[in-house]
Amino acid sequence: MSDFPSAADSSLPSATIAANPKIMIALLWAVVVCSLGAPAIKDGVFDAMSTDDAMRLVEVRDLIAGQGWFDLMQHRLDPPGVSMHWSRVIDAPLAALIVMLRPLTGVAGAEAVTLILWPALLFGAVAVVFWQESKRQETLADRLLELTGALAQREMMEQVLDILSGALEKVSK
Repeated sequence: MSDFPSAADSSLPSATIAANPKIMIALLWAVVVCSLGAPAIKDGVFDAMSTDDAMRLVEVRDLIAGQGWFDLMQHRLDPPGVSMHWSRVIDAPLAALIVMLRPLTGVAGAEAVTLILWPALLFGAVAVVFWQESKRQETLADRLLELTGALAQREMMEQVLDILSGALEKVSK
């Protein structure tokens, strides 16, 4: 008898991957993020931003530069300034990502990576929540079908597409 695996055992790694939900979610996340993030990287992340996204980035920059948490005044708008109605809650994780990435990629690079990474992380969280909700299904195929069905609902798909497109302001509402 040989110690080498037989040809019949060669499917073992793919069966392991298919049976492990963490690997399946990670693969789904990677495929979706890469397919939807590639055009933004190609055309330029900052060119793809809406005016609301740009204003959110300005607020995050001000927060990093030392503007107070409760000071929502934007002095660049309609001088002497306009008090913004947006919450700072969404600014905190964006600012944290930018501050952590700044030593590695520089300021502009950290902002660009954050604009791609933040929606991807939110999509990953949505996929994990749906996967956990689908635990009542008996087979992996049924779980994947339920996950796909949940993401395919019109209202849910609009939210997911907003998340994946990097629409920071739509996500924070």
